[in-house]
Amino acid sequence: MRSENFVAFFTVAGFFIGLSFSLLKSQNISEFLFFIVAITFFFYIFIHLVLIFFFTVEPTIQDSFNKLENEEIINLQIEQLKEREIVLNEIINAIKEIKP
Repeated sequence: MRSENFVAFFTVAGFFIGLSFSLLKSQNISEFLFFIVAITFFFYIFIHLVLIFFFTVEPTIQDSFNKLENEEIINLQIEQLKEREIVLNEIINAIKEIKP
């Protein structure tokens, strides 16, 4: 799952947790809004910290893919398939000539 999805999910979850908490504990509108914004912001920052520490991209994975070697292997396999196709076509033509 992409990291943007985690951020969106935790931000929305933080909003609803803040909403429910502020409905239970606030005495006036300013406390109500403060609790919602503060708890939503906490969840937003928290998920970013989690993503920083637990989602790392290793550049060695990108460097280990040898494109030229893989292209040579694929080209060799394509040539082998063409040779097999020619042989199969010759066999099919020979069978057609035998049967009237």
